[in-house]
Amino acid sequence: MLKPNDLDKFLTLEMLTQVRIDDLVRETNKSLKRAILGARLEEFGQNIELTTTKTRFGGERYWFVCPKCERRAGILYRMDNAQLRCRLCVGKIYLAQKSGVE
Repeated sequence: MLKPNDLDKFLTLEMLTQVRIDDLVRETNKSLKRAILGARLEEFGQNIELTTTKTRFGGERYWFVCPKCERRAGILYRMDNAQLRCRLCVGKIYLAQKSGVE
């Protein structure tokens, strides 16, 4: 005959909620990255948004959102007026494109 405390004897690990250190570290890293990146962007006097895309192996890649055209960009360029823009909004080309060197 089963007693009330005997139920614990039939529990398996699969029945329990898991708390994984890797998951906690991953989530902490995400929020820490966002906090650091956000703080650095405020130094430029502009509110630069961040976005992410998923990578093939389950990770995330961080991107800036261009303040002018709202495209994703890995690099923003500071204009003479201190405004940050993506390469397409700046309208400049690479030196190799100008000289025809490949």
